[in-house]
Amino acid sequence: MSPPAPRFPSAALTPAQQADLAAAETAVRDTFGPGIELKDAAGNLLGPFGPLSYTPASLAPYLAFAVAVSTTPLLTPRERELATLATTSVTRCDYVAYAHRKAGLSAGLSDPQVSAALAGKEVEGLSEKETVVYGLGLGLARGYGKVGDEVFEGAVGVLGRQGVSAVAQVVGAYALAGVLVGVAGVGAPAE
Repeated sequence: MSPPAPRFPSAALTPAQQADLAAAETAVRDTFGPGIELKDAAGNLLGPFGPLSYTPASLAPYLAFAVAVSTTPLLTPRERELATLATTSVTRCDYVAYAHRKAGLSAGLSDPQVSAALAGKEVEGLSEKETVVYGLGLGLARGYGKVGDEVFEGAVGVLGRQGVSAVAQVVGAYALAGVLVGVAGVGAPAE
């Protein structure tokens, strides 16, 4: 049985949209490395870029924001991945889980830590700051951005307001990525 046709096929795009997708692919590789499959066998980009390519005015701003959030120096790579994995435990987006399992392992998280985070469970062996980042990320994702004053103040006590803002932006970025990947019907590539 052949795979279903993509909902947002790259072949239907204009040359300018194709160039935008090539730029998106380069940015993702520069940010996350070469270990993540970004295209299917027909050359369609996986992840959120298919739907974004059909709204070209949104692609460049989304990409700039996604790269900024994914490289913010306010959080370590492990912390960024913990917030992303927490969000993915709520969105249950197979492609994002696939990509960020690899990114989490590359950032130094263990396989059991990544698995626990993707399941929305307690993650063992984290530093205090990592525990707060993961807990805040999970709370934000589960509450659609809403957290109580006690959780907020506790997180500010460890992360500062800049750190809390950075975690919220990671959660928001990956909640949006989950929606875009979901509407595209993109699953994890077969490995």
